[in-house]
Amino acid sequence: MTDLKDPARDAARQALIAQRLRRRQAAATAARITPRPPDAEVPLSYAQERVWFMDQLAPGEAAYHIAVPMRVRGPLDVAALRAALDGLTRRHESLRTRFPADADGKPTVVIEESLEVPLTIVEVADEAAAQELVEAAAAEPFDLARGPLLRALLIRLAPEDHVLFLGQHHIVGDGWSVDVLLRDLVTLYRGGEPPALPVQYGDFAVWEARELAGPAAQGHLEWWKQRLDGITPLELPLDLPRP
Repeated sequence: MTDLKDPARDAARQALIAQRLRRRQAAATAARITPRPPDAEVPLSYAQERVWFMDQLAPGEAAYHIAVPMRVRGPLDVAALRAALDGLTRRHESLRTRFPADADGKPTVVIEESLEVPLTIVEVADEAAAQELVEAAAAEPFDLARGPLLRALLIRLAPEDHVLFLGQHHIVGDGWSVDVLLRDLVTLYRGGEPPALPVQYGDFAVWEARELAGPAAQGHLEWWKQRLDGITPLELPLDLPRP
């Protein structure tokens, strides 16, 4: 009968667990994103490259616009709102970024030192008119090369009733980051200071490029090439000829 309380076996099990934990910690440390060197060239992330390419195929396509309309009731300090919008761009370098093409037509990253978010203020008579303005603002094209890629529209329905619309291009934001954007905007509007940012999006892009150019990524690529080698392409029947 096996002794379930064998001290030697328990010690070996504990040593194995400790070894695995050390390996996991080492892997996590190696993959940790850290601030890039000051002179590092910032590339587009792979996600940004994809969005940039789609914008070249269909310039101004509204499918890549992030529209954030908000109803604001009560007193609104326009000066504080402007300051909060400017605080967003100081805090998040992605909101100060534009993407011009170089001489070879490849996208580049230009991060401005400062950027004032365009804020348009209009008055309307009713909610129907406000809705029309929001829909038009949501479809207004962005210029990825010139920027800015964040803009604001404040619609005044009454002295203490407004609609605030934020328009952002998907190349500098996504659905998850909208929550961060709104959190920071409200905090700055109220005169507070949002939590410190240990890294910026450019730091991630530099880390991603380095990781995907390294031996680990190449090993994964070679593994899949071997696994898929010789597989016959899947021929799906079509209901009619495609252009």
